[in-house]
Amino acid sequence: MNIFVVLTLNANTHCNKNSFDKTSISINTFSSQISISDKPPVIASRQEFFGATSTSLTEKVKINLVKVDRCWFIKSIKLDIGFPEFKVFVKPEFHTTCLNTQILKHEQKHILIYKQVLEENVSKLKKDLELFIRQSSPAIGSPNDIVDQYYTQLNGFIPYIITKKNINFNAISRNRQLDDDENSKDIIRLCP
Repeated sequence: MNIFVVLTLNANTHCNKNSFDKTSISINTFSSQISISDKPPVIASRQEFFGATSTSLTEKVKINLVKVDRCWFIKSIKLDIGFPEFKVFVKPEFHTTCLNTQILKHEQKHILIYKQVLEENVSKLKKDLELFIRQSSPAIGSPNDIVDQYYTQLNGFIPYIITKKNINFNAISRNRQLDDDENSKDIIRLCP
């Protein structure tokens, strides 16, 4: 047991964190497909609704390593984060009425809120990833195992988790505020 500890300490002294400090971080935000759904989403609505938009935050992380001496360091982190699909539902009884257009305009505002909240958090996500990299120790071992280890650490990294939860929370609360501000009665008044 003592020999293992000594070997680990020796390995770490060769793997000085300052040996590699040129890590790049790229964050791409995306929102793509908007589709009309004939099935209403499951929502906890406080009021009657004519239409609804549903989506979910998706992320894909790519970690690349670089080897310096015997140690692996994070060379780059690429984060793709966004809302890959928005499903917009309009109640069938409004499809052929003036209300259909007004409901779709209202739902478009919801989609813009999701995009805005995501864009507002890009710099926070970048800071979270920078902090994660600064706190990550160099590693010795199989590159695949090390990348898996870094993924596990990132998924448990509290600042990163909090930012992702805040994106969802802010998007939901702003969308609820929009529905409070523009209720069904207001939408009905827009049509003769």
